Amino acid sequence: MGNAAQKFNFKPKNGIKYLTVNKLIPDETDWPSHIKAIVHFLKQTTALDKTCIGQFLGVDSKISKDCLYEFIDQYDLRGMDFVHSLKLVLQGFRLPGEGQIVDRIMEKFGEKFCEDNPDSCDGGAQEGMSSECVFLLSYATMMMQTSLHNPNAMKAVPMTVVAFGKMIKGINSGENLNEVFIQKIYDEVEQNPFTLNEDEDARIRQETAAATSFQRKRELFAKEGTGLVARGLTQIASKGNNTFISVDDCKAIRPLFENIWTANLATFSVVLEQTTDKNIAAMCIEGFAHSIKICGYY
Repeated sequence: MGNAAQKFNFKPKNGIKYLTVNKLIPDETDWPSHIKAIVHFLKQTTALDKTCIGQFLGVDSKISKDCLYEFIDQYDLRGMDFVHSLKLVLQGFRLPGEGQIVDRIMEKFGEKFCEDNPDSCDGGAQEGMSSECVFLLSYATMMMQTSLHNPNAMKAVPMTVVAFGKMIKGINSGENLNEVFIQKIYDEVEQNPFTLNEDEDARIRQETAAATSFQRKRELFAKEGTGLVARGLTQIASKGNNTFISVDDCKAIRPLFENIWTANLATFSVVLEQTTDKNIAAMCIEGFAHSIKICGYY
């Protein structure tokens, strides 16, 4: 899959063609299986660029639209809060900037969210939303996200919860959404902005490298740990089951280490700097050595 990922990151359709020609996925004669296999490739191949995935899903063609719909339909959003559901879906790719593409993605998300939560959402904070209402609310939520967290937009006055409420006034078949529900959405986005895991990890790594005080490093370490827990819970929720599989193949180590190496090195660094115990210091150094060996092997 490595060659397919490289070709996809250079030009998405070339990656799909490579998979098909080399019989790594079913061909177009079995269209449903072809689409499902492509989506599996998009979701499970960690080497893919999230920007390229978003570009591919946003193309106005049958294959891209069908892949987009399958991509979103595979999520299990039952019982999930609105903002968490939207974040989960948007973690799979970088949202393109074109308005028509965003419309298509949000419209499909609205259909899926209402299908999985037909009666109420957010613990009963809001009842009876139509798919069109969720579509409009999703779009408005992303506009609010831009106003609150985009450096360029932050030069203007950030959107308030009152302004957000006015923007979505009457979108639920002429009715207003519950004020508690609106406040909950606003607070969640204000405190925890939409961001790709890769972007957040890169930012934390840069801050950690630039940190000079032990206190700041400890704060960043705690923040990274919180992020790992949140991503783990999100991934567990997206699976929709509690099945655990025992793996005895060493190939599983690489994707596992790709996800935990930053936390490991942060742990070794912080503990090594703080401890006065020679045994603990030796264990940290040993941890560094093992990490280097794993990186070199894979």
